[in-house]
Amino acid sequence: MTTEPEYSMGDEFDVLDAETQAVVRRAVELAREHETWSEPFRTGDVYAYRHPGGGIAWGVNGGAHGFNIARGICKTKTS
Repeated sequence: MTTEPEYSMGDEFDVLDAETQAVVRRAVELAREHETWSEPFRTGDVYAYRHPGGGIAWGVNGGAHGFNIARGICKTKTS
């Protein structure tokens, strides 16, 4: 029996509301398939891409000036 690996999304992920976390998770999964992904979300966008150092980098931009609200790297948990 194989189990899905657990992932760490980074500290900034934990402060996002549940809806934003769901959109970030979806973007990360789509970036695994397509190398990069971005989509409009609220007043900005959510993006994800394969990070050259490993894992999938992700970010949330928004607000009146499109500033980065949160970002991180999704990595497989090792312990």
